[in-house]
Amino acid sequence: MLNIGTLLNKYSNELGGNNVFNYTVLLVNNLAEAGKYNEAIAILKDIIKQAGNSLPKEIITSFNVMISLYEFNNNHFPAKHYTDNIIPEYRFAMEHAGISFEVMVNNRKMKALLDTGCSSNVISKDLADKIGISKYMTDTILTNSSIKTLKGMIDSVEINNIKIYNYPVDVLLEKPNLSISKELEQGLFNYIDSVNNYDLLIGIPTLKLLGSVNIDFIEKKIVFGQVEPVRQQPSNLLLIDNLLYLNVKLNKQPFTAIYDTGYSVGTFLNREYYDKHKQYFKLKEEKQYQINTYMAHGLDTLDYKMLDDIILSIPKKDLRIKNIMVSVNKPISYQGYPTPDGIIGTNFFNSLKRMRLDFDNMYMYFE
Repeated sequence: MLNIGTLLNKYSNELGGNNVFNYTVLLVNNLAEAGKYNEAIAILKDIIKQAGNSLPKEIITSFNVMISLYEFNNNHFPAKHYTDNIIPEYRFAMEHAGISFEVMVNNRKMKALLDTGCSSNVISKDLADKIGISKYMTDTILTNSSIKTLKGMIDSVEINNIKIYNYPVDVLLEKPNLSISKELEQGLFNYIDSVNNYDLLIGIPTLKLLGSVNIDFIEKKIVFGQVEPVRQQPSNLLLIDNLLYLNVKLNKQPFTAIYDTGYSVGTFLNREYYDKHKQYFKLKEEKQYQINTYMAHGLDTLDYKMLDDIILSIPKKDLRIKNIMVSVNKPISYQGYPTPDGIIGTNFFNSLKRMRLDFDNMYMYFE
């Protein structure tokens, strides 16, 4: 086995210092996604052994948590089974936060939100206790700047006629302390409010397991895992550690954006992308607006201006989208990930008749 611990330790400056942690996480998570848990565990243990004395204590703690998660997952791998419970009219509701529908969680009816901007599946601690999640992968609380969660596992989740056993979830322990007024908190379009309004956030891990999502916006029907002939269409979806990017064109210019079906703020261009391509876009006015939003890393304020309608294109398909924003402050960044050209949010659905997200062939198709 490649002595990765020594390699990362020796070339930490070339890899960006603290980015050693990010590179390692991306590497072992990709192995885990392929079910190669033993290889991921061996790499983490090797790094701790070879480079542990030079790494911050919090990184060693994180690596040990990941080892415990992978050891647990190795014995409780999610499994998908088709059932006889075919629902011919499997409906969804188009709400402010996005696409919601009914699922069965441990044989109980629950309300779920389809959220491609969520790198995990999420459930609240109160609801987890009510439905009886008996397995927790670790007693260690995992946090980012404002969210505290436990890694847990639901016995089964049934979506349409697909039943998933050993369903992994992040169990949200509490709302973040944002130190803001109640009035402002109630006005935020944010991830935490989504958890309060929906029993379960269905994120990328579920969608990859299901394989495909077919949505009819006219009939308000949704079908998962439906097998179709592979279209002769280039891949336009990209996953990096469960973060979903969509490659399209805006007004004929290449555009790589975070594709977030739970991002109710809308669709916007980052300032750097706009400055580089501004000759292809037109501002509606010079007036500047502001909105508070909540991303995975915490509270954000988006200062923006409005653009005229733009044309979003994939091969042989064009779509006119209204109410597009351009950020005039710093872009939303994702530590350890490529900075996107922008974010495509829920207002994208307003112009669609049908959409297919194919995670087997990694493409998005729309009409």
